[in-house]
Amino acid sequence: MLRHRREAIAAKFDLRAADLRILMVVDRAVASGGIRIREVATILNFTSGGISKRLDGLERKGLVIRSTHADDARAVDLLLTERGVEIVRELRAENAHDPHALSEAEWQQLNALLRKLGERWTNG
Repeated sequence: MLRHRREAIAAKFDLRAADLRILMVVDRAVASGGIRIREVATILNFTSGGISKRLDGLERKGLVIRSTHADDARAVDLLLTERGVEIVRELRAENAHDPHALSEAEWQQLNALLRKLGERWTNG
């Protein structure tokens, strides 16, 4: 049932459930200083080609922006556009009615743990 609900929410914005997951991860990471594309791919278990394809679509729809990392010109950070932020807000409002949704503190803790794992996987 939860899967159908996510798909219905995604369809409302002409997106796929995977796109919503990307938007949520990027949104959570902005509060802790941003996120690189490869970190999103690691967290969500996407291949580099898979994440690129999803991001191309999100960028075309005006939901994300790719930005060269300030300290490493080879790295690309992701940011949400104003429309991307609006969609995430609506998703949070929908999830607030879900008894299985995490609290804000739990989301922050989960994000920190996923980033830590992602860093360990990419740095060996």
